Amino acid sequence: MRIPSFLLLIFPLAGFATTLPDLSYDRLVSLSDTVVVGEITGARFGGTSELPCSAIYDVRITRVVSGPVKIDQVITVGPYSGMELGSGYLFFLGKTESAKRLIASTNSLAESDENARAKRCAKTTKPEYAVLMEGVGALKITDTYDTKGAGGIVHFPPLWIVPPERVKVTESPFQATTWGKEKLVSLDQLVK
Repeated sequence: MRIPSFLLLIFPLAGFATTLPDLSYDRLVSLSDTVVVGEITGARFGGTSELPCSAIYDVRITRVVSGPVKIDQVITVGPYSGMELGSGYLFFLGKTESAKRLIASTNSLAESDENARAKRCAKTTKPEYAVLMEGVGALKITDTYDTKGAGGIVHFPPLWIVPPERVKVTESPFQATTWGKEKLVSLDQLVK
């Protein structure tokens, strides 16, 4: 079968629409300005009613891995949505004015719209910290019967962040996503 030449020009580029970083936990820590464990205590939309931007969360810090913050301090993070009130997360954060963009998109149509929107929203949406990797740098922490209130289990989503080799990793017993199963790591092993 003969393939039209214009398809050869289009489809080889289709695989490059999004560049996913190959990040280890340790690499992401080194790229972050601040790494903390915290609980979501509040959430609101940034922007105005005419131009809602994205979610901004209040986070009460329960553990400091690195950075100039203190336990029980409340910081604002964003501008990404999908985090649950009352839940704990391991946050990889950058100061919003210098946060590193670790996922690159070559979708020029969406990117031009997003850039214009980002410029408008930047005037009204000002969390103290940006969650790295466009929001993926917030790893959910769940309690177990043994760790209620102390420690917990960090959920590493498949394909994004690789847990360090020095810790025991368990695959989630639940249904796998298209990319595989979550990797589960004890918070106490991960953050000492």
